[in-house]
Amino acid sequence: MGTLVFEILTEEIPAQEQPRIEEHWNAVTPARLKELRLSFGSVDVYVTPHRSVLVVSDLADRQEDVTEKVWGPPADIAFREGRPTRALEGFARKTGISPENVDIAEKDGRKYVVVERFHEGRPAVEVLGELAYALVSGIPFKKTMVWNSSKARFSRPVRSILFMLDSEDVPFGWAGLNSGRTLHAHRFMKDFLRHEGGGNLLRDAACEINDVDKKSVISMGYKESVCRWELSEASHYLPLARSLGGVVPSLEARKSAILKALYGAAEARGLRLVEDDGLLEETARLTELPVVVMGSFSEDFLAVPEEVLLTSMKKHQRYFAFRRQDGSLAPVFAAVSAMVPRDETIVREGFERVLVARLSDARFFWEEDRNRPLSDNIEHMKTMVYHRKLGTLWEKIERMSALSLEFAPVVQADSDKVKRAALLAKLDLETQMVYEFPELQGLMGMYYAREQGEDPEVAEAIFEHYLPRHASDDVPSTATGTAVALADRLDTMVCGIGAGLKPSGSSDAFGIRRAALTFLRILLVKGIHISLSEWVGKAARLSPVEVSEEEVLSFVADRLRAYLSESRPKELVDAVMAAGWDDPADVLARVEAIQTSLGTETFAALVRLFKRFNILKKLDEIPDSVDPDLLVAPAEKELYSAIQSVAGEVIHLVNERKYEKALERLTPLWEPVDTFFDSQRGVRVMADDPALRSNRAALLYRLDALFRQIADFKAMAGLV
Repeated sequence: MGTLVFEILTEEIPAQEQPRIEEHWNAVTPARLKELRLSFGSVDVYVTPHRSVLVVSDLADRQEDVTEKVWGPPADIAFREGRPTRALEGFARKTGISPENVDIAEKDGRKYVVVERFHEGRPAVEVLGELAYALVSGIPFKKTMVWNSSKARFSRPVRSILFMLDSEDVPFGWAGLNSGRTLHAHRFMKDFLRHEGGGNLLRDAACEINDVDKKSVISMGYKESVCRWELSEASHYLPLARSLGGVVPSLEARKSAILKALYGAAEARGLRLVEDDGLLEETARLTELPVVVMGSFSEDFLAVPEEVLLTSMKKHQRYFAFRRQDGSLAPVFAAVSAMVPRDETIVREGFERVLVARLSDARFFWEEDRNRPLSDNIEHMKTMVYHRKLGTLWEKIERMSALSLEFAPVVQADSDKVKRAALLAKLDLETQMVYEFPELQGLMGMYYAREQGEDPEVAEAIFEHYLPRHASDDVPSTATGTAVALADRLDTMVCGIGAGLKPSGSSDAFGIRRAALTFLRILLVKGIHISLSEWVGKAARLSPVEVSEEEVLSFVADRLRAYLSESRPKELVDAVMAAGWDDPADVLARVEAIQTSLGTETFAALVRLFKRFNILKKLDEIPDSVDPDLLVAPAEKELYSAIQSVAGEVIHLVNERKYEKALERLTPLWEPVDTFFDSQRGVRVMADDPALRSNRAALLYRLDALFRQIADFKAMAGLV
């Protein structure tokens, strides 16, 4: 058992592409090693901006020996009168065995010719090239490139390949390179090693590692001029990469180091870190040796809205922000350097200089924009093309305003506020701040509206009409913001589909899928009951292009089904939607009511009985009503009486959307239904008498219709 290490050294791989390597290698390695008949222990994958590393522990040095059975033709075809036929001779040539040495064995009730073949395991170093090829092939990069005459493709150019099993080289050639045992240090380590005896410090640190003794360190063949070492053992890779190479291969270790430094800096200054998991992940993926450098900026910049400062620091510069103990933003930041700086002052000043330039621009935009009324941008909106088939941005605003006013009474919003908010909602797109920081659209409109004396709810609605912006985001809190948000999504969805922009596959360039999902989420979270068909019709009548309302409704139904099925059984969602889905909030209410009862035995028994209702499909015509005079058997009379006793109350409860109570009244019906279908006590639905047959079908149909006010219970059989 030994240690395998495989490393590809590359030019800088983007942070968003690195997880694709990790996922591919973690999936491919165990599967391919099993195919190669090589037993192994743990599989660890490390990806940095410049190197992708696989380390496999306890790997067998040889393949397992195997004996396989090779099945030939049936015995009665292989032999005729005890003599080999051409079929057997062909099988013998194929397997390299003489016809006299084949065996006969039974398979699937028939006798066949069979040969047992022994495969001796080969040394691991001879077959591991297949694993390496699987690792470098098939990674689902978003983009790949060709950089030399080999025509190999990868996310970025590959500079070297290291491939070792214990002390042996594993031969592998790819992308014009042959594998070896050379470990390259951090790309900036050369300067550090030459600076003030850095090389000696690193060598001493390496010798302190328990599993790398001084002799092996010395024998590695360190070459200071090019900063590389020839490894003697694969197991030395990780400790030497950390100590001599200046590389932290583990992403989690890099994240932990960054966090430790950030928390330490915050505590030393009496501040609180503005935590951001996404920023932490990104900065850790952008460096092989993370070093946190603290910096500051002028208090004067704090007059700018803090969202602008945070955007400049985090999204544009990848700096961490801090707050004072009172919660206000502090004029302090932390940047993550990709190397140990020789002079931290120079590095810090560089980070500060870049940030101050950004913040100066932001302060200028803030001061200029807030002194210009948002309404001044209307004329320019009339010339900005929203989409060539859908007109200008101003025409979009007009449609959105008309729909917003219709939504106002539905969400109990003030019509005047809604009208004003819809007019102003998109006007900050023409401001300098949003032009520079597009992610601040809506938010800056809110700030400018407040500065310019707009009603507070109108200003809030300008920001809220973009909510929710992502899956974990809040929905609008104000009625005004809700009305404008619904109108904006509905117009985007209906007009976009009408213009032929419906998403296909994963592509959603016009944001129609997102508009549909957020439209539905607002309705569901806030419990807003509307008729989709009615509102799609309203939006379609305002559209500048012809719209297929059926196509839009089908698209929305698919999004509703997918959204609800994310956290609920798909069969349940399908069953509820089969009973009607025009009101999404009502669909959710019915789904939740059934989920409450789903685990009870009586409910399960009732659902199981509904399988028997498929008998209705065999009848061409079913009467609209039940004739009580044709109910002759006690079981059908009992069922009819039970239905009559609850029908009125159930209909009333359904009309009030009290679905849990309605189900409480319906569930006990399982007993008379069970009796109705019982072979001894029940009746035969498909009676010989046509009148009895039709009447019994009508009885079942009425019961089914009563339940179908909530869901099609026949479609839920798979849940119990």
